[in-house]
Amino acid sequence: MNLLTVQEMAPDVMEFDVGQQIMIGLDYCLGRNNRGKNLLLGRSWLWIAATYNRSLVAEYNWASTWMEQPEYNESEVIYIEDLELIAEQGNAAALYLLGVYHSGSNEDKQVDIDLALKYYEKAAQQQFYPAINNLADKYENGTGVAKNLKIAFEFYSTAADQGIAASQFSLGLFYLKGLYVEKDEELAREWLKKAEKNGWFPASEILLNMLH
Repeated sequence: MNLLTVQEMAPDVMEFDVGQQIMIGLDYCLGRNNRGKNLLLGRSWLWIAATYNRSLVAEYNWASTWMEQPEYNESEVIYIEDLELIAEQGNAAALYLLGVYHSGSNEDKQVDIDLALKYYEKAAQQQFYPAINNLADKYENGTGVAKNLKIAFEFYSTAADQGIAASQFSLGLFYLKGLYVEKDEELAREWLKKAEKNGWFPASEILLNMLH
């Protein structure tokens, strides 16, 4: 199963409930319960658990896989207050998720872009690639910062090279639309296919449209 892409894995993973998905993902990350250690495979299980089930626990553990020294959490529930506590200790995954929260993902829509940027920047200082991706998005769209496609492209490139699917998707769009770089459908297709395989499913629709 470790040779399958996220896209190929998803149907089988979804046969388990979200709690099982998280535990199996952590088993692979930690090499326990008769599952050989395989960070990429564990990350894929956690990504599917996070994206299909909107599970903060899964998202936190997925984010933790990008830390140099991951700090996993096997609780059934994680609260924002929990993230704030460990973020004070420099936990990059918590910093990143607080950035996501204050960007407007919370149901209360208590958006604070300046605070979100501070969290992302603190995480990015640790070369935390999910946060670098989200900073790139802010620079691409001029959200809380002056719009700067050069910085956005550089940040997306850094994160995409490390396997961040969202950055691979965004690079594909840059090449497809000719944003900052010259239009290049071949490169666009290459990055979009990588994003699709890594579980960024919106890439599938764009790739399909490129066939017409």
